[in-house]
Amino acid sequence: MELAKGFVCVKLHFGENGEVAKILGVSRPPNIRLVSAKGDTLKVFEGGASPEDLAKAMEEALARK
Repeated sequence: MELAKGFVCVKLHFGENGEVAKILGVSRPPNIRLVSAKGDTLKVFEGGASPEDLAKAMEEALARK
């Protein structure tokens, strides 16, 4: 939970935000992305992610700041 403080979480629903999903290249949910404040994709998890893998990716993203 401490790691999550460094991120803004956004949840998109395909039915309501199909165009956004297309722009991002999301082919199927769940799709977890870590995106920088500049809009650069840092990490993509298609089909979900384990808590350990997500925490590691978040730590790496925060280290890039």
